[in-house]
Amino acid sequence: MLHQAGVAHAVPGLPSSVQQWRAAIMAARDNHDPARQQACVTPDAAGKTADWLEALIDRLWPQTATPIMTESRPAALAET
Repeated sequence: MLHQAGVAHAVPGLPSSVQQWRAAIMAARDNHDPARQQACVTPDAAGKTADWLEALIDRLWPQTATPIMTESRPAALAET
């Protein structure tokens, strides 16, 4: 998808030789367009992502947590 938009370089598979790696790196470097990549990012991307993650956590995490252990570990071991 990013390759089709012209903001990334993609090869169909991992290069298997030094020459293929060099060709892939040169193609990525030669076709790199920083302005096009920057156009894909909003100025406050990190803040918006953090807000989205917090909202996701609020939606998926139960409001009241159930304790995993009802007794403390040392007390449980003392009884044995």
